[in-house]
Amino acid sequence: MNTPKKLLLAFILLNLTLISNSSASFTCSQIGAFGNLASRYIENQISDKAVGMKMKLTKRKTLHIRDVHSLRFTGCTMKFKLGVKLERKIRRDATGTIGVRATVSSFSRHRVCLKNVKVTSINLSHTTGLGEAIYKAVANKVIPNNTCYNI
Repeated sequence: MNTPKKLLLAFILLNLTLISNSSASFTCSQIGAFGNLASRYIENQISDKAVGMKMKLTKRKTLHIRDVHSLRFTGCTMKFKLGVKLERKIRRDATGTIGVRATVSSFSRHRVCLKNVKVTSINLSHTTGLGEAIYKAVANKVIPNNTCYNI
């Protein structure tokens, strides 16, 4: 790792330590700034929990989560994309992405907790807009909510 990257990482860790040791609560702008700095680590933690997860949507359709990417914070709102495969028994399988939005309920040096997790968009191959809307509604019912991830 080159010197500028080491200095940036040291600065980030120092600030996270100082903030986590203070008794003041975070503002949304602080959560957004530090969340974006730690986004790769948060993305990895979500990947560890989510990648490989299978969600049974119907008797004939199962959603497989393949990867997590494009994680970013805007204040207290976190957005990310899931790479997915929709396994279907009758039609061809579909692949694509699912957009997810969540509100940060707590944020510290070691943990970020999310609430109000919601699927905001679905884009799947071999699937019509109507089908995507139905999958979005079903996904919002089965997606885990009120979850914490280690940083």
